[in-house]
Amino acid sequence: MSPFERFQPVESSRKPHPLPVERVRYEREPQVERVVCLSDIHNDLVAAQASLEQQGIVHHDGEWRHPVNLIITGDSINKQEPNPEVLRYFAHLRKTAPPGCSVTMLAGNHEIDVLSRAADGEKVGLKDGKIEFLGSMDIVCKRGPVLYLHRYPSLGLVQGLWRQYRMQGGDPDIWDINRRFHEAVSTMRQSPERSKSVFRECDDGGV
Repeated sequence: MSPFERFQPVESSRKPHPLPVERVRYEREPQVERVVCLSDIHNDLVAAQASLEQQGIVHHDGEWRHPVNLIITGDSINKQEPNPEVLRYFAHLRKTAPPGCSVTMLAGNHEIDVLSRAADGEKVGLKDGKIEFLGSMDIVCKRGPVLYLHRYPSLGLVQGLWRQYRMQGGDPDIWDINRRFHEAVSTMRQSPERSKSVFRECDDGGV
């Protein structure tokens, strides 16, 4: 008799544990909106492009790679000798943004200074199309629970934004600060002093 024949398996008296009828259901986690911020580029397009490429957002030729909401929180240019190539680059990204991507540009004190001088009729180194592009920016924007704006807010600006939030709701797109800024840009050729007054309010927080 071989060793394998001497050891026979012994049947267990225990009943097998029944398999669960319901399988575990795995729910996909909600997709988190990815937001990337750049600020204070100050004409340095090379550094801005390198930052976006290193983060895998765009290729070197400006083609989008991954879905992301890009927010430029002010001072993309310098008030002295503003670089139109910076504005052209981000205008291209905004125009070619595929679904799931967006470009939001906010006006900082340098953009506001250029607009204020343009309202005075000064030559600021930008053609009318680029001036209009500056005027299309917002002062504040909101993504999820976060409010984005340029500088560290002054107390006056915080109070003004809080009043607008309570009176006008949670959508900054319809707040007075953005609306008045856009109106000032559209009328600065006809009412330069009035527009410059609004620009100063947007700049120093006296809203």
